[in-house]
Amino acid sequence: MADAKDDPKLIAEFDAFVARARLPVPPDRREGLIATFKEMRDMLDVLRTPLPHGEETAGTFDVQSVMRKL
Repeated sequence: MADAKDDPKLIAEFDAFVARARLPVPPDRREGLIATFKEMRDMLDVLRTPLPHGEETAGTFDVQSVMRKL
């Protein structure tokens, strides 16, 4: 797997993202931000995949169940 800094498509996507968001990117942090952007892009499939019904925690849906004293 190539480094994020060696992937022109990823760099173009990162540049478009920060331009749309009007985010200033300091030159000394650019390489680290691109690597972090790549990691987040790699996690999107995991984040978008719903968990099976039995694996969702009750606290995800009911704040009171998290706040009650046991």
